[in-house]
Amino acid sequence: MKNALAFVFACASAYVFSFAIDCLVGGMFGIYSKTAFPVATWIVIATITGFVALRLAPQGRFLVLPSVLITLLALFSGIVGRRYSLIVAAVMLAHSAGVWLMTARSNDSPMSNDKDDRELRAVVHAETPEAKAFRVLTGKTLAEFEAEKRSGEHRRND
Repeated sequence: MKNALAFVFACASAYVFSFAIDCLVGGMFGIYSKTAFPVATWIVIATITGFVALRLAPQGRFLVLPSVLITLLALFSGIVGRRYSLIVAAVMLAHSAGVWLMTARSNDSPMSNDKDDRELRAVVHAETPEAKAFRVLTGKTLAEFEAEKRSGEHRRND
């Protein structure tokens, strides 16, 4: 559910950001008039919705899809329509790259600061299929089971 909601916020953010950039570039080329105030408002809205999306799914690479789709639409618009849309496409491409980098799956990512979660992922990637099946069935890793077994034997010897 969080991912779906994050995707909706990412769609809103990408659309609003592209609208703001379109107004800004169109205003610079004299296509639209007096667009400075709405541009600032739309960029603030895009920033807020973008941060909400990233907060809901910090490592969701799928959040880049709306930005890429709008980049492609702006590119197409620049080819068949007004040429200033190519500038919009270039800015949206940079936006897409930024979203891609912010959702990077890194253990050092500031969005994933849960050390236990990183350690569990490292264990899961290193375990054999048998160990994974044991962990899924019992909720414990083989190392935890062995440690409990040793501590149980140690208690019996006392």
